[in-house]
Amino acid sequence: MNERGNSLEKTFSMDGTGDPTSMKINYETRRREQMERKGNKSDDFPHTRGKHDFQYFVFLTGIHTKIIAGFSSTDDHSIGELSHFPTVMAQTAEMCPSMEVMLGDALYSSRNACSTVDSYGVRPYFLPKSNVKFSAKGVESWKMMLYDFVNNTQQWLENYHMRSISETANSMIKRKMPFKIRKRLPHRKRMEEYLKINMHNLRQFNYLKHTNPDLLKTYEGINSK
Repeated sequence: MNERGNSLEKTFSMDGTGDPTSMKINYETRRREQMERKGNKSDDFPHTRGKHDFQYFVFLTGIHTKIIAGFSSTDDHSIGELSHFPTVMAQTAEMCPSMEVMLGDALYSSRNACSTVDSYGVRPYFLPKSNVKFSAKGVESWKMMLYDFVNNTQQWLENYHMRSISETANSMIKRKMPFKIRKRLPHRKRMEEYLKINMHNLRQFNYLKHTNPDLLKTYEGINSK
């Protein structure tokens, strides 16, 4: 699905979220409470004291196709969202060689993240934090991103705010599949999440065939079969 669905996509957006293992808890509510306690500076996923609360996942999605290219999932509370970033980025770069732009919120606004993105020849758009400094410290893409933000702020923000599409894709998945994670063993919970992502991609791929076929890669003779 990525070979045909995301082959022409150039801009991808990152997001992290969690699916509950109980209908008594809600990820967005826990996330908001966590941000209020820690001043919007936490890399950790929110969790409860129970053994089974959320199955976390991080993904990269095409902003025009809404097809997910890179994906990582865990129920381990000790692993933060940023820890998944290199894996998800590597998956997307392999699946979608046309990728040129990567969008991420302030959590990803760091030299390390810019360096990772730059290693694939991709341009980062990460919302700068209030205390950032322009010194590159060996990461040229970091300085270029900040100068572009300062010198052409409105255009930069216009590009950056396409990041909301990843939240749209996340909302699409949760609306279509609003049920809790049913499995209990870690590898089975991961498999359940992967199946949900594949179901979303398959549904979105078939939508695009009718709503925006120009985004899909076609093969010679495929329409004649």
